[in-house]
Amino acid sequence: MTNQDILMRPEEISRRYYEEMDKLTRAGTPRRSFRVMVLTPGDQDWVGNGVRYGSVGEAREAADDLAMRWTQVRATTVFPSADEPNR
Repeated sequence: MTNQDILMRPEEISRRYYEEMDKLTRAGTPRRSFRVMVLTPGDQDWVGNGVRYGSVGEAREAADDLAMRWTQVRATTVFPSADEPNR
């Protein structure tokens, strides 16, 4: 099993989501938005950009749209962010 396979497992995605929430909580920073993260061949970790969405639903729609347009997306997920929404 490769690192990419581990990163795609649902329990690993959930663990990372809650790890991100825990980091924000410990820092005293509220979750303000959600960010789309993707895995492509060769990625060793989830990668994303600076776009932040106001709800999980908006971020998931954007992730689905991205996965349909990009040919090399192996998986998508949504993680919380302390940044203000900008979409």
